[in-house]
Amino acid sequence: MGRLEKKRIFIQTYGCQMNVHDSEKIVALMEKSGYESCDDVRKADLIIINTCSIREKAAQEIKTIKKKKSSPHSRRGGVSCSAVGFSVH
Repeated sequence: MGRLEKKRIFIQTYGCQMNVHDSEKIVALMEKSGYESCDDVRKADLIIINTCSIREKAAQEIKTIKKKKSSPHSRRGGVSCSAVGFSVH
């Protein structure tokens, strides 16, 4: 019997050092749940955007990433220190 392929997580971080730290914690938790980190949004099964919503550039980057092509089966989510003012679907 062949080895099962792990699901892949792509996480993009914008903001301060705390956002970077939170992203590292998210990846570690997801790896314990059977995911592996990947650098290509098109190959990800789970796409997480972690940002500080008080920074205008971060809000613009979310809109850009939402437009990128990804797997039609991928799930997307947003994480923020203050998730007000935007929606990720």
